[in-house]
Amino acid sequence: MRNLFKELLAFTKNERQGIFVLLLIIALLLLANILMPFFFQHNSNSDFAQFVKEIETFEKQVQQDTIKTSSYAYKKKNTVSEENLFVTYNADDEPKYKNKYEKKDYNKQPYTKKEYTYKKLNINLNAADTSELIQLRGIGSTFANRIVKYRNMLGGFHEIEQLYEVFGFDSARFDMIKEEVFVINSEVTKLKLNEATVKELIKHPYIDYKLANAITKQRFKKKFESVDELKDVYLVNDSLFRKLAPYFSLE
Repeated sequence: MRNLFKELLAFTKNERQGIFVLLLIIALLLLANILMPFFFQHNSNSDFAQFVKEIETFEKQVQQDTIKTSSYAYKKKNTVSEENLFVTYNADDEPKYKNKYEKKDYNKQPYTKKEYTYKKLNINLNAADTSELIQLRGIGSTFANRIVKYRNMLGGFHEIEQLYEVFGFDSARFDMIKEEVFVINSEVTKLKLNEATVKELIKHPYIDYKLANAITKQRFKKKFESVDELKDVYLVNDSLFRKLAPYFSLE
């Protein structure tokens, strides 16, 4: 064991010289680290003071530039140039200069509010064409065409409330035009109750095939002597009768 330690701690001449040089270098580095601050002193205080001085100089310059700019803008705003002046002459031919951008006094001429009046229309629903109907508020070309088409299918309107039966027509539109439209009942085209065929009857919006067939069967048994006898047809209730009656006659 002792011999093993001797072998580990034994150095050759070259190894001893190398170790000595290494220790010498380490010692020199430590010494240089200790002595370096004495040879190189950093004058931080003077550098910082110079920096502060430069900032103060810059701030003063900015303040002076701001004051000059504000003064120039104020003078420019309150200065009337020659091109903004025009000459007027009084009775003594003495020229007077006025600023053409001088604010006018609008109080001298009192403002009067314009009043617009809407001309109320008066349109017969059973005679008007589409060009007349589109003059009504809320009625465009689409609704005008629908109204005319449905009127032709009915044979005419017997009351203005039938406009609700036009596809898409609502209470808002009705309220806008109800005071501007009217109907004449005598202009309604009527079906002959004792003569109209099934084909003719089903063309009417209120009559389907079953009802048309029921009317003709009732007529086959006994001819109608009054329009009120439509109530005897088993498919006709009171509500439907009120809708059908204006469109039938015995003649």
